[in-house]
Amino acid sequence: MKASATVRPQDFKGLTRLEEAAGGAFAMGILLHDGERVLRYSDRLAAAPLSSLWM
Repeated sequence: MKASATVRPQDFKGLTRLEEAAGGAFAMGILLHDGERVLRYSDRLAAAPLSSLWM
């Protein structure tokens, strides 16, 4: 989870490592942030607003 509305590529560093380590077992990685929009980073990585958990 990220306590900022701004999402940068380096924020996905940990999820990218997990994706590489898990290989085909990795389905999707979602970074939660304090913004208002869902942002795609790659096919299996995205950033979503924390508020989307309650929608």
